[in-house]
Parts: sequence; C-alpha cells; structure tokens
Amino acid sequence: MSKTPEAVTEAIREGKEVPGEKYAALVKFTKIMNRSKGNPSPAEAREFLDAGFDEKQILAIILAQSVKTISNYSNHIFHTEVDDAFSSRKVEENVS
Repeated sequence: MSKTPEAVTEAIREGKEVPGEKYAALVKFTKIMNRSKGNPSPAEAREFLDAGFDEKQILAIILAQSVKTISNYSNHIFHTEVDDAFSSRKVEENVS
C-alpha cells in the first residue's frame, strides 16, 4: 500500500540495517522523533533535510505517528481483532 519495498519493511521489523540511504535517513529520523517525543535537535532535523527531504515530510512523519498512536490506543481499549492479512505480524500481549 505504501509502495515501500518489502526489504525495507523487513529490515525495520528485524532491527537490521535499512537498504537505501534515503530510506535509512527516514527510519533514523522517525526513530529520533519517537525517542525525543517530537523534539529533535536542530542538527538532527538538518541531517534529515540534507538527506533530500523537506519540511512537509517532517509534518507527514508527525501526522503518521499521531494516527498510529490513536489507532493503537483505540485498538487496545476495544481489543480489536487483528485482520487475517496481518496475523503473521501479531505481537503477543505482555500482560502483567
């Protein structure tokens, strides 16, 4: 759906090096945005922009992270079943 090569998504899921400089820069900056709670350093933002991205793409990352958070929270509270198409990616719950 996102037209991202499967090798890229597999590398992300497996914590391996992401193929392609631009994809690697995108993954790195997205992780920075998560870790910093949306407050990357100016140098981190500049590195992302220097990799060939623009400010609209920073906003797209913020939007995607926001939508994913809302989706996760909603699915958790309502115990939404995982679609068959994604069943192989299901993460077992850590219930304490």
